[in-house]
Amino acid sequence: MTSLAPIADLNMHPIGAPIPTSLASVASGVLTMSNNPEYTASYLLELVVTDSDAYAGGGMTIVQTGTLMLLAKMEPNPGTTEPAYCGGVPTPTLPPASLQAVTLPIPPTPTCEFDTATLNQTVALGAANSASVARHGTTRTAGVSGEKPFFIQAKNCGAGTIFHAYFTDALAASSTNDYLRPAGASNVGIRIYHDNDTTPVPFGPAPIGSTLPARAPITTGSVNAAQGANYSLPFTAQYVQLPDASGSASPGEMSASAKLTIVYP
Repeated sequence: MTSLAPIADLNMHPIGAPIPTSLASVASGVLTMSNNPEYTASYLLELVVTDSDAYAGGGMTIVQTGTLMLLAKMEPNPGTTEPAYCGGVPTPTLPPASLQAVTLPIPPTPTCEFDTATLNQTVALGAANSASVARHGTTRTAGVSGEKPFFIQAKNCGAGTIFHAYFTDALAASSTNDYLRPAGASNVGIRIYHDNDTTPVPFGPAPIGSTLPARAPITTGSVNAAQGANYSLPFTAQYVQLPDASGSASPGEMSASAKLTIVYP
């Protein structure tokens, strides 16, 4: 805040300081009609991104959260009993009109290319006898019989690309199991492992809009990755008996389906 005489001794808010709940300023001086004092309140408003993960840009409206007021103490003019004149004190609106509606820049989202072959693939597991099918809850090494590796290819990614992969049981979208249920009456399902993980991939509802599932995704990429980076995400599919299965695994053919959703933060 700055002013003309006789107002002086104004406290200042340092540049860069967050705006407090109350913008309190203190002035001292004698106000008279002849002085016709004036003051000017100056503020530099800066929009700052406080959560880079949540920042999406676009239009926004900044609403007024308070007003600025100058409080003056009434004292007699020197040598008289006439009180000092205190004219109407304006209460300027914050923020100014130019900042009441703004459009923030939308940051570019680095993406990757996923071709049809990598997203729509059939993984054919090998043959396995009933006794060798892993029971639910057993270790990864228990289900190696008939397991099949497969890959998800991400190509020509933008510089600094990071993406999250979420799997959903295509036949039971709300299922939060760590296995895929079969399409038929078999008591055998499919569990999937990422890379060298010893815990199966968790399934669950797919992301909706900007709402992400609570389960941990498979995260790939790096903010330091160069333009045109390629990624090959390795997975392994295994047979697994359903947890409610009794006896041996059902002989015959079975199938299951998974939906893959890629999300860029």
